[in-house]
Amino acid sequence: STAKAAERPTARLPFRQQARHESTQITPAPTLYDDTNLGKTDLHDLHLAHGAKMVPFGGYSMPVQYSDLGVGESHKWTREKASIFDVGHMVQYHVEGPGAEAFLESITPAGVKDLEPGSSTLSALLHPETGGIVDDCIITRLEEGPKHLFYVVLNAGCRTKDHEFLNKALANWDNTVNPVVTFRHLQA
Repeated sequence: STAKAAERPTARLPFRQQARHESTQITPAPTLYDDTNLGKTDLHDLHLAHGAKMVPFGGYSMPVQYSDLGVGESHKWTREKASIFDVGHMVQYHVEGPGAEAFLESITPAGVKDLEPGSSTLSALLHPETGGIVDDCIITRLEEGPKHLFYVVLNAGCRTKDHEFLNKALANWDNTVNPVVTFRHLQA
């Protein structure tokens, strides 16, 4: 009978097949600031309070120099003491799921399967047809185990190009039977 057929267990795959709605887009979609609509990092007000000259960079208002030091003096200060670099404008993602390692290895030359939690590698996004470099990136493994969680940082100046590249790579990944990948943009 049809009731008995509906009660039969279905065969389990060793991994869950890609659910097409899960990774076809990066979520949430990043705010793509530009020179006419500048974003502000969490340190923006701190920069202003310390006399920063702000300029557009990668769609964000970023400090280029401080009023109390010239370029040479600033360089010397940093070499002798320390300075901070505001990375709030950089593009940051969490990549996770059973397919995270394979996906990252399909778009970069990095061997991320060997990364220990807390370890990073400098890598590059590679054009699928030519192998040319789309952009450089830093990949950090945050967790092993069932999450396979990675933190990926990309250049702010290539935000739009990289976003388009990653969405296309995810769409191509979705058209296979590869395990699920979740790509989550971390808003600065």
